[in-house]
Amino acid sequence: MIVKVLSLKGGVGKSIIALYLAKYMAEKGKKILLIDNDNISLSSTLIEKSQINGVDIRKDMQSIPFDLLKNYDFIIIDYPTLFKEDKLDNMQDAVTILISDITTLDDAYDYFKNISGKKVFILNMVPPFPDYIEAMLKKVKEVDICPSIVIPFIPNMFLSVMRENKIKNDIRCLKTLSELLIQGNLNCQLISPLS
Repeated sequence: MIVKVLSLKGGVGKSIIALYLAKYMAEKGKKILLIDNDNISLSSTLIEKSQINGVDIRKDMQSIPFDLLKNYDFIIIDYPTLFKEDKLDNMQDAVTILISDITTLDDAYDYFKNISGKKVFILNMVPPFPDYIEAMLKKVKEVDICPSIVIPFIPNMFLSVMRENKIKNDIRCLKTLSELLIQGNLNCQLISPLS
């Protein structure tokens, strides 16, 4: 399965989400190829420094032969912001994950509606207060985007990733998403730390 991870702007946690999905799937025994097609190569750098087993890394998507893709259970692609179409867009077994923060939420909703096929919407970096998370959950439900995930911004966790150049904390919402992707079960659900 191809998992395409993209965003409309930088700084929304796209690369970190891509690498956490790779990490959790590899921990479940899945063979993962992470294609770090992002301009700053954050996800591949963090995978290497965190010494995550079971994740192969490629940085040049255009030179990957299709035969190679058959060797993996999941191919996770960390796209650059506002990516262009590529040779994997017509793959049957693909899921697109669109990540937004609060500042681009309305534009992300509009963009998300035009994505065909299986898709997941992640609202990331929500202030970590239960009332605020509840308000964002309500907003996501009102626009009927399924499945969706709301992730609070937890400064200490983000800073530890950036300072130490490795991942060491768990993000339960992303662990749940990785399990759903493995099961192929992307029904209309809303995942948050409050669910």
